[in-house]
Amino acid sequence: MKANKKGRDLKPLMLSNKHNWLTPPDFFNPIRDAFNIELDPCTTADNPLGTKYFITAESNSLTKDWLFNAFCNPPFNMVKEFTAKCMRESAHQKITVVEIMANRTETAAVQTYGPYAKAFCLINKRISFIDPDKAEQMMSPTFGSMLLIFKPDPLTIAQLETLQSFGLTLGHYKL
Repeated sequence: MKANKKGRDLKPLMLSNKHNWLTPPDFFNPIRDAFNIELDPCTTADNPLGTKYFITAESNSLTKDWLFNAFCNPPFNMVKEFTAKCMRESAHQKITVVEIMANRTETAAVQTYGPYAKAFCLINKRISFIDPDKAEQMMSPTFGSMLLIFKPDPLTIAQLETLQSFGLTLGHYKL
């Protein structure tokens, strides 16, 4: 692996060069139920989370309209593009989008689009994502995860309680 822009060697921190790890169903299911999730815009053809609607990488969900409440686990190398898409689709389609990403609050994705999120949830444990090639859960990554919730209306009590069951949940309020 090459050094990043600042010359740091990131290889010792990486367990994998893959960018398309899948969300485990036991993590997803409470989110699906609380937020009425029907669309997975970042999945594989076998639709492992079993959403009613899905878009595969080959179909390029960045170019499609998301017409249903969505759960987005973007490829790690495209988080900024997908966070922008999550924000836009929530606003334009009047849908809820729950996005999972690395808990790196200093990133451009969070700093640029986070102010438009209704809430953040800083997950209190490492998630063991699913290797898409082996279809099995692997070791958790070396970083934590967070959820950004984009939605046109306030969180319900059930939604807030679901998020709080995963970790520290912060609402975003504009003055």
